[in-house]
Amino acid sequence: AGAASVWSTSAGALTVDSAAALNLGSANATSVSLGRSGITTTNNGALTVSENFTANGTTITLGNANTDNVVYVAEVQSDIIPDADNTYDLGTSTQRWQDIYVKGGSLHIGNDGDDVTLGFDIANDYLTSTDSIQLAAGLAYTGAGAVTLSSAAASTLTVDSGTTGALNIGTGANAKTITIGNSTTTTALILDAGTGGVKIGDSTATPIINHLSVAAAVDIGTVTKNTCLDTSVTVTGAALGDTIIASPTPVINGIETYSLLQWNYYISAIDTVIIRACNHSTSNWDPDNQTWRFDVWKH
Repeated sequence: AGAASVWSTSAGALTVDSAAALNLGSANATSVSLGRSGITTTNNGALTVSENFTANGTTITLGNANTDNVVYVAEVQSDIIPDADNTYDLGTSTQRWQDIYVKGGSLHIGNDGDDVTLGFDIANDYLTSTDSIQLAAGLAYTGAGAVTLSSAAASTLTVDSGTTGALNIGTGANAKTITIGNSTTTTALILDAGTGGVKIGDSTATPIINHLSVAAAVDIGTVTKNTCLDTSVTVTGAALGDTIIASPTPVINGIETYSLLQWNYYISAIDTVIIRACNHSTSNWDPDNQTWRFDVWKH
C-alpha cells in the first residue's frame, strides 16, 4: 500500500478488461495517463472523461471523416481564434449556420487595418456602419415602417444611380406624398440635371434646365394719356427665348391700381427685361415706385 504499481509488457499487448465498467483513477487518483500517442477504444465503446479534461499537443484532431459529429452540450468559455488569417471558413455554401447572435458593433468585415464594423444602435433600433456600404443588387424594403436615410451632422448624403440608370423616387403605384427639404431650415433645394433638365410630370414633359428669380425696385415713371412707356430692368441671366413671369408687389397707387393702365413684359436682350405700360385714359398717370419679382425659366 502507498507504493507505485506498474503493469507492463516488453513486447506483447497488455489488456485490462472488465465485464462491467472499467474504472481508472476513480477514487484518489490525481491524474490518469494513457499511452504516448493517444487513447483508443474498440468495439464501438464510448470513452467518458469526468471532471476537467486537458488535451495537449501540436495538433488535436476530432474525428477522421466528415461523417463524424462533434456535439457541444457545454458552453464555450473562451475566444475561438483561427490559426491563420483569412484561411478558414465558418460553414459552406451548402452547409450554412442558421442563426448568428452577436453583440452590436462587434461584426468586423474586411482585412486587418482595413475593415468596416457593422453594429446596432439599441436606443434607436437601426444598423450602423463605420464606413460606406455599396449594394450591388439594389435595396428593397417591404416593411410597414418609415425608411430614413441620414448622414452625420456635417456630412453629405448622396443618393445616386449608375452611369446610365435612372434615379426613381416615388414612382411606385402606392406613392402618395413626396417631401423634399425641411421647412425649419433655410437650406436651398438644388435640382441639377446638367444639360438634360428637370421634368415635372412625366417623361414627355418639357425639361427645365434652370430657373432664375430676381427682385428689383422699378419706377415706371409718368405714362401720358393714350401712349405707351417702356421701362428697362436688369435681370441677370435672362436671355432671348426664355420664359418670364413678372409681378409687382401691390402698393398704394401702384401700377395694378389703375384700371385703364395696361402693362406687359418681355425679354428684349441678354440680362434685359422691358416692362411696357400703356395708358388708355384721358389723364396722365404716374404709378408709385414698387418692387417687382421676375421669374425666368430656361428650357
